[in-house]
Amino acid sequence: MEYAENFIRTYEDSGKEVINILDSRRHEQIKQNRERHRPIIESLIYLGRQNISLRGHRDHGKLEIGKSSTSSDANEGNFRQLLIFRVSSEDHELKSHLESCSSKATYISKNIQNQWTERHDSVLKFKVCFVHIVDSLHTISTWKDANTSSKAQSLMASVLSTNFITALYALSFVLSITLNLSRVLQKKSLDKSFAKLLIDDILSVLRDNRQNADASFTKLFKEIDDCQKKLDIPL
Repeated sequence: MEYAENFIRTYEDSGKEVINILDSRRHEQIKQNRERHRPIIESLIYLGRQNISLRGHRDHGKLEIGKSSTSSDANEGNFRQLLIFRVSSEDHELKSHLESCSSKATYISKNIQNQWTERHDSVLKFKVCFVHIVDSLHTISTWKDANTSSKAQSLMASVLSTNFITALYALSFVLSITLNLSRVLQKKSLDKSFAKLLIDDILSVLRDNRQNADASFTKLFKEIDDCQKKLDIPL
């Protein structure tokens, strides 16, 4: 009888279901993350629209949010100084984020900025070596070391699917277009006119691919098909 009553209460108030409680907490966490990152993204957009470079001579380490943003010995580059100014203007959400998160989780360090370019390269290199990586995993999966061979089999199960391969090739296609611009934007001495030319070229290429979507898709589909044939994966 007790189980029946609990079922009825849960049915009448679906908010008490475990899956809905977990989902509600997940949405709340997403909302909090967005609010934390909003001032950082807004600052990046502002500097970009004003053609102001991000990086400076001291754009590393923990942000000195306790110092005055007008202090001559506290200049940490335009991006970081703008964040300091926002904190001094009582942006409590940003202050809490910068004080409570580790340096890797604040998303303001020059290393994080550089990682965007590194990830461009990593994805493109991974795509080029993908078939050889799978061959290596297959070899490792036959090793006598149970732990190592099991991990190799698990990785193979994750990457040997049409969904993964399609995502890899589609992402590589986009990143191959934006790679040069990403590299230029990481330089301390930014040639703005050259960067603008690269942006215009990217927009032109993307527009051309959209207007010729059938041809672009056919080419991408053939690359995916060729890859899966080499790996004996039916498309």
